[in-house]
Amino acid sequence: MMTDPSAINDRLKKIRDLIENAQPAETYFAEHSSVANEESPNIYQKHLDALIAEHDALLNDDYMNQREASSIRALLSYVSYNHEIREDVACAIVEEQFGLEEIRKLPRQKYMDVVEYLVDFDPRKIVN
Repeated sequence: MMTDPSAINDRLKKIRDLIENAQPAETYFAEHSSVANEESPNIYQKHLDALIAEHDALLNDDYMNQREASSIRALLSYVSYNHEIREDVACAIVEEQFGLEEIRKLPRQKYMDVVEYLVDFDPRKIVN
């Protein structure tokens, strides 16, 4: 995950340049026929789509991305196993602690706080 604002802005600029200067797939491969095959336009379009998706993800930092969500799920699983509690209980504790409706709707700015909380998690210290 990129956190440095200048690195994010640099990446956004590079993606914008690539997207703005992109030729239609058919035109690109007509000019570069030595490397083209029937699947080439599809691969080219998928690459452009991936760049657009990355661009949108960098601009939208409301919620955590797939890697962050996967990390949280892995930590929840690890914590539940180590402390011999059900995973849904550990998840409910985190949701309650951070005022979340659902763990998957964790705001990106709270991601590191949840990671730190789970790393130091000890259910014996929780008071009802």
